This record gives sequence, C-alpha cells and structure tokens, in this order.
Amino acid sequence: GGEHSISYAPIKTYLEQYSDLVVLHLDAHADLRDGYLGFHYSHASIIRRVLDHFSPEHKLIQYGIRSGTKDEYQWMRDNNTLKNSRQEFIDAVKAIPDDRPIYLTFDLDYFDPSFFPGTGTPEPGGEDFHSFVSLCKVLKEKNFVGCDVVELSPEIDSTGNSDVFAAKVVRELILCLSS
Repeated sequence: GGEHSISYAPIKTYLEQYSDLVVLHLDAHADLRDGYLGFHYSHASIIRRVLDHFSPEHKLIQYGIRSGTKDEYQWMRDNNTLKNSRQEFIDAVKAIPDDRPIYLTFDLDYFDPSFFPGTGTPEPGGEDFHSFVSLCKVLKEKNFVGCDVVELSPEIDSTGNSDVFAAKVVRELILCLSS
C-alpha cells in the first residue's frame, strides 16, 4: 500500500470486530504523534489515531521502532508496548493465547535500508528478512486475522529489488493468513 495513514480504516474495522484484538506494529517509527505537518490523520500519527478506538481489552505490541519523539518513547515506556529485541518481540507474540485475534500493521521501513531501500522514510539499523520469517512461523500457529503492508516507494529503488522484497513479504503474510 501507500503511506501508513491508509491503515487507519482496516485497523479500526478489526478493532470493532474483535473486542480483544492484539495489534502488532512493525515499523521504524513510533507513529504516535497527535498529528504531523498539520494533518491529524498522518502517517506519523496512525497508531495514535488507532488508539482512539482501543478498549481496555485491546493490546498493542510494537517492534523495530528506532525513530520517534521524546514523548512517543515516553508513551511506549509508560504503556509497555515497545519490545527492544527480536527475542523479546517473538516471545511476546508467542505468549498471546492461540485463540486471541492478531492484526499486523507492517511498515516496510521496518527493514534495514541496505535490504529495502525503496521506502520514503528509511532508518538505518532495521531488521532483515529472517526476522520477519521468525514472526511468520509464530503467526502460523496463532489466530492471525488480518494485516496491512505499507510504505513501498518503487521509484526510490531503481533496481526493483524492493518491489520483489515487498511481494515476498505479502506472499508470506497471505500464507500465514491461510494456515
């Protein structure tokens, strides 16, 4: 998909449908600002807007975040949403009861730009495809109900490698959803 603000509608719909939904947020950015450049529903505020629809039973787990404001990091610490290592993240997903619904919102800048340069807001220090595969192996055993994949910018990567990479991510997620 396009930039991350397009995820608002599907996530809101899933939150309404599942009273105990767990939202997994993989991204280089916290996306917890109240708005950005005058836009309340911005790519930098998508998770903040989604939280407007959270009930006490909903849960947010974030991983891959390596850019955010001081306030965003404080909110993640206060609410214990940010997982700081791949193992901590995978363990948190494994700990979700098998019948509890999970939705994944996946910003492709989660990946290190050396692997995935074709995104509008690259951040050094990201993950590789193997970390994603580790998550897929866990999701196949869970109640994985939906996802979105955003932030591919093909024109930034003239090699076309990011296009292929993104297609493989989507393929793997479709396989997870169908298992």
